[in-house]
Amino acid sequence: MREIEKEVKYILKPESRPTKLTETVKKKMSLEMRHFVDDMTEVFATKVRLMGNEQKGRITIDYFTNDDLQRIYEIIETLKK
Repeated sequence: MREIEKEVKYILKPESRPTKLTETVKKKMSLEMRHFVDDMTEVFATKVRLMGNEQKGRITIDYFTNDDLQRIYEIIETLKK
């Protein structure tokens, strides 16, 4: 059922569909890091960027509306329990 909800959301609001990494960026990242970004993109249902390498870097999670921000916050809150 969740998959159907996601697809309906993407149809109604196409800009909320997670974006895929460009081929150039994918080639520079290790396979493990690519899977990490893909997983985070799926979990947060928004664009996630990773800058850096396996040693250090920065993760950016985009949000486009207040609802997006609230959803991301709630996901993070569930991790704290």
